[in-house]
Amino acid sequence: MDAALAEDKLATDGEQHLATMDEVDAQNAVGNDSLQDTVLQSMDEVDAQNAVGNDSLQDTVLQSATAAERCQASMVLGGVGDAMGYRGGNWEFCASTSKILRDLDELTSGRGIAALDCSNWMVSDDTVEHLATAEGLARGLAAPVSIDAIMCSVARETKKTANDFTARAPGKTEQRGIKLIDVDGRNWRSKPFDSGAVGCGAAMRTACIGLIFRDEEHLENLVAIAIETSRLTKTHPTGYLGGVCAAAFTAFAMQRIPVQMWGRLFLERVLPACAAYVLQEGQRHIRENQEALSQGAFESKWRWYLRERGLHEDGPAAPSFPSEYGAAKRDVFYSQISQLSPLNPSGKNPGSKGYDSVLIAYDALLWVETQLGPGCTDTERWAELCHRAVLHRGDNDSTGSIAASWYGALHGLQGVPLRHHRGVEYRGRCDAVGLALDRAFRHIGSRHLAAPLQLLADR
Repeated sequence: MDAALAEDKLATDGEQHLATMDEVDAQNAVGNDSLQDTVLQSMDEVDAQNAVGNDSLQDTVLQSATAAERCQASMVLGGVGDAMGYRGGNWEFCASTSKILRDLDELTSGRGIAALDCSNWMVSDDTVEHLATAEGLARGLAAPVSIDAIMCSVARETKKTANDFTARAPGKTEQRGIKLIDVDGRNWRSKPFDSGAVGCGAAMRTACIGLIFRDEEHLENLVAIAIETSRLTKTHPTGYLGGVCAAAFTAFAMQRIPVQMWGRLFLERVLPACAAYVLQEGQRHIRENQEALSQGAFESKWRWYLRERGLHEDGPAAPSFPSEYGAAKRDVFYSQISQLSPLNPSGKNPGSKGYDSVLIAYDALLWVETQLGPGCTDTERWAELCHRAVLHRGDNDSTGSIAASWYGALHGLQGVPLRHHRGVEYRGRCDAVGLALDRAFRHIGSRHLAAPLQLLADR
């Protein structure tokens, strides 16, 4: 395909999936979170079943999740993990896992996590910002693909999130970063280097990038978009590398790479690509990034974790977990994951930083994918993920959202009780943008998504 034809194709395909996002806007403008037929034709049966609360939906519709369904599920379950962990502000940053489990027992009359009804549960700032990334990404891909078009769009949508933060507990550095963004998003490179921007605010909103830049040959572009999206608010590597990790692991899930290989792939392929990107000529904060990356805090914590799990050697080794790994022992280990001197020497608030948010989410998913036998049902697997990624003390809505996004990219909605996802806030938007990203991937084409995105010189 010559350059002129390629440009025409990108413009035509962009118009098609931009129409999908316009329909999302129309729904949002009238406050209607249900799905229009033209937006999600493949989900008509889902909506009909949802209306009557039919729990047989999974068996009849989601016997084998397609790539489009996995994209939708990744967005939806990210919202579910967030809403479940947040629980209207009652569970996020709760200091006691035991209290969370007692509350769960009361809410379900002792029937367990599968019986928890999350209908009308609100999401936190995590999902509001994740949706902004996804919707901005879909709109930015409507024009000929460039890093500036994508990032102006993502920044523009991220700026709007500040209007939807009431009662959602946004982080302070997130709010400060968003405040700096102009309404049109054109100053997306303006955030100064901030040595204190090390929280999980990037990791909680970037998983969706791996739904569009999902193939192995897309790695350089995934890294570029994930870093720049993260640096809207998190300009220190400890913060923005969490965002890259969340996006890369979604891509690994879409590729169906065995979960036990993800950590090594991150260290061997993704981290070097990150360093190459932020230190290349024309980048900003080169000196600060050189110094921070040389300290290697993010990398060293990942290498520590892989040694703990016996995954630091080459080869398809099975991870090593304690024979008894219940809530109390997980509390101890999650604190160890979070300990990083001088940033968090005590390991308080597990999951609240760029490094421990993705590590805890990964530990939960790794256990579920490798330690449960073939006789375990999909519903039991999902329940275990909820216990390990969501129902723990600390920043559990962020770890829950990240892990659940990866689970959806792996399995779709298989095993997830309808009562967990059918009525969660912004369910319609999550469905719609998940489908829009899959359509964008197919319309633009994998080869075009692998073409290097040009880095703009400092302006």
